[in-house]
Amino acid sequence: SDSSDGHYSAAVFGEARGNPGLAGTGAVIHDQSGREIRRLSEFLGVSTPVQAEYRAVLSGLMALTELAPNSATVLTSHEAPFRQLTGKSSAHIPEVMKLYVQSQTCMSQLPDLELRLVELGEVDIAERLAAIAIDSRGRRQAF
Repeated sequence: SDSSDGHYSAAVFGEARGNPGLAGTGAVIHDQSGREIRRLSEFLGVSTPVQAEYRAVLSGLMALTELAPNSATVLTSHEAPFRQLTGKSSAHIPEVMKLYVQSQTCMSQLPDLELRLVELGEVDIAERLAAIAIDSRGRRQAF
């Protein structure tokens, strides 16, 4: 099947050690058969937990957009960005608003997109990737 077929998912996690604190993101992309096809990890410097999770969501959304799937799911364990991006609450902090708008723009480019709030254990690899990004301060690491 070509790259525009099927369903892809992104499990994402953004972490900040403090509020604000040193932060990083992790994302794991799976294809329609559940096979892992990509791991993403980024050191953010100093950020808040909500900003870090938005950056993780954006990372996953951008990776999914590149794949041009027929449908996609983003799994997040952070309630604030989930509630804001699904319209259940509003984003009002200026630094978060910018990330919210960027996320909405990416979301609008994906057909049949579901944002799903999951338990932390369902994004455990993404969580480890975020921790690696922080621990390594962005230096190259083997995953």
